[in-house]
Amino acid sequence: MKKMNIAIKLFKEKNIFSVIIGVVVFIVFLTFLFCITIGGGDRVTSDLNESKMAQENITSQKTTTEMITTTEPTTTEIITTTEPETTTVQAETTTPKPTMPYVEVNGDYSHIGYITPTDGVVTMAFVGDINLSEKIENYYNNSGLDGFLSKNLQNIFLNSDIFGINHEYVSSDAGDEHKVDYEIWYYKNPTRRQYILNEMGVDVVTLANNHTMDYGVEGLIDTMNSLKARNIAYVGVGNNLEEAKSAYIQDVNGKRIAILAANRVVPRVDWYAYENKPGQMTTYESTDRFGMIKEEITRLKTIEKCDVVVVMVHFGENKQPIVQDYQKNVARGYVDAGADIIVGCHTHTLQGAEIYNDKYIFYGVSNFLFENYLIDSAVVQASLDENNKLTVKLVPCISQNYQTHDVCGNEAKRIFREIEALSTNIVIDDDGVVKLKN
Repeated sequence: MKKMNIAIKLFKEKNIFSVIIGVVVFIVFLTFLFCITIGGGDRVTSDLNESKMAQENITSQKTTTEMITTTEPTTTEIITTTEPETTTVQAETTTPKPTMPYVEVNGDYSHIGYITPTDGVVTMAFVGDINLSEKIENYYNNSGLDGFLSKNLQNIFLNSDIFGINHEYVSSDAGDEHKVDYEIWYYKNPTRRQYILNEMGVDVVTLANNHTMDYGVEGLIDTMNSLKARNIAYVGVGNNLEEAKSAYIQDVNGKRIAILAANRVVPRVDWYAYENKPGQMTTYESTDRFGMIKEEITRLKTIEKCDVVVVMVHFGENKQPIVQDYQKNVARGYVDAGADIIVGCHTHTLQGAEIYNDKYIFYGVSNFLFENYLIDSAVVQASLDENNKLTVKLVPCISQNYQTHDVCGNEAKRIFREIEALSTNIVIDDDGVVKLKN
């Protein structure tokens, strides 16, 4: 500003030489201002870019994009109990449905009926992410299973010899003293709600996921104990590595079925199970754990003489319907080791499927009872005949507000086509049977 005043004074004296000097000074001043502005702008832009990169780096380190923590209200509990009301669960959310490939259903497919329970020497059903929220408990107290499950789904689950789910929450009556500081969303429900799993007909759950250790080893042990108390088996975790990699084995009508589980989206290294430490079975391809689970699959087929081996694996990118290359490497590695069916969870949306070496891989079966937003889902329903021939079906479902029902007609066809569009070599017929594409 001082330079500008000098220039103006020289102009007023009307001295040509002085005027020239004044103009030069004024131009220098403007140039100086311009440089400061540009430099400052660059610094501001640089700061913003660095901030953005830092945020992206933080985000990239998370294994989930879930973004809210809440404590479940204790004033709306219907059941009178002396158990501590310290439950932390999912917040009400308006998260939009993940983007799926656009599919168009032309024509009348009203002839497609509901997919009913299968027949066979052994029948099985598997679903994705379940969180026994307070809403589900309230639905059950008011209307039983009808409050959150369609009748046909109930029939499928209760009539299956083996029904397995992804149990994606901590079951504990403890407070938050063991809460792990690693992300923003945490899932914990009181142990009393586990009886709802019994009512649904659940036989086995996978605990190998990115939420069953939200409250550390203590929360995991509480969860395992809550399931034991209800005579529900669990896989993918244990009091040590040997337990964590072990399978649930069930003999049904002369056939031997094995189910095991592993997690490839582990938020913290200290979640791993070790020889003398409780934790999860993990399955990163670059570690010895991937080899361990493949060896276990082979052992189940060759030594235990299991007719069917099912692996429930937690992998994929959250809310991303596109299958990642590593998912293919992991799932196909399991099949090469002897697995017959792979059921993927974690993505909270449907992903594609494939038949690889005559075995079935379902990369992502979506939420089942987990979120408030509208989402397509599917039940993997398998049956084994006397000659060990597997028939695998998909039951198309829609889930919203912790309520899930199966669909028929054009809605069923739309979901089948969504899955086909995401898949490489399968087709789904009107009865839900998954077949190799010609």
